[in-house]
Amino acid sequence: MQDSLIEPTEQGLYCERANVYLDPTEPVENAVVSHAHADHGAKDSDRIHCTPATQTLLKARYGFNAQSHSYQQTFLINDVEFTFHPASHVLGSALISVVADGDHWVYTGDYKRLEDPTTTSLSMPSCDVLVTESTFALPIYKWRHPSSVYEDLVDWVNRAGASTTVFLFAYSLGKAQRVLCELQDFDVKKDIRVHSSVKKMNEAYRSVGVNLPVYDQADLRTKDFHGDVVVAPPGVRESTKVQRLSNMQSSLISGWMRVRGNQRWRSYDNGFPISDHCDWHGLLESIEEANPQRVVTMHGYTEDFAKYLRQEGIEAEAWDV
Repeated sequence: MQDSLIEPTEQGLYCERANVYLDPTEPVENAVVSHAHADHGAKDSDRIHCTPATQTLLKARYGFNAQSHSYQQTFLINDVEFTFHPASHVLGSALISVVADGDHWVYTGDYKRLEDPTTTSLSMPSCDVLVTESTFALPIYKWRHPSSVYEDLVDWVNRAGASTTVFLFAYSLGKAQRVLCELQDFDVKKDIRVHSSVKKMNEAYRSVGVNLPVYDQADLRTKDFHGDVVVAPPGVRESTKVQRLSNMQSSLISGWMRVRGNQRWRSYDNGFPISDHCDWHGLLESIEEANPQRVVTMHGYTEDFAKYLRQEGIEAEAWDV
């Protein structure tokens, strides 16, 4: 097995044989993209390969086109085989298989094992080398079942006063749609509205067949949303219009809320640990499923995770990309 089918570079992971970057950090000539989040989406690259749903989201978010390939559909770039497998991080997200001369690498991008009604469930292939994210690669990160978290969230929302505006801060792509879809099964006493960026992504999700309700947009320039629930990206919290609200409660929906100190540090009224990444046990289960000869950790607690894997007898190293 060759050691350099994929290498870390300043621009991201690079497959020299195909002249392709995986999730590049800056515009490149050829990019293979795992999903449509800004830190992975290869904006302004000359040629982008992704799944059809990611293509739709990239078009909606940034206005550019990409070449799409369905899950399990192998495509060739300079005699190197690439295949997308469902990653369940967000709609269209993919693990990326890279195969040349019998060497099989899998780059995970971001992924999760928990069920999500807005994504295709994770499908982890076996491989020789697994390059895995390590965002929550510490034993403290163990996710509760999502239904119990949503029960707590809805109970907190319903205890807010009738005139209190409740902000649920969640990423506009992925997390917001997952939360909105799940909340359909709960008795939320307040009307739900969405920020314009969430509404835009909701429309993109619906365009590819995801069953999402239609929610009115919360116009922050007016007071028509006062007393409602507003689902918005975290950056909106710092806007002047939100800061000036006199009767408002806020919560962050994120895996980082698993640690109570993060909630206090970020000064939210509440926090709910719902994540679109694997927890500690999910990462270990995925490695066992892939059964690689070698593991590369990146993005997160890379050194800690690689050290643990080596102690367990697994060849592992950390990459700083």
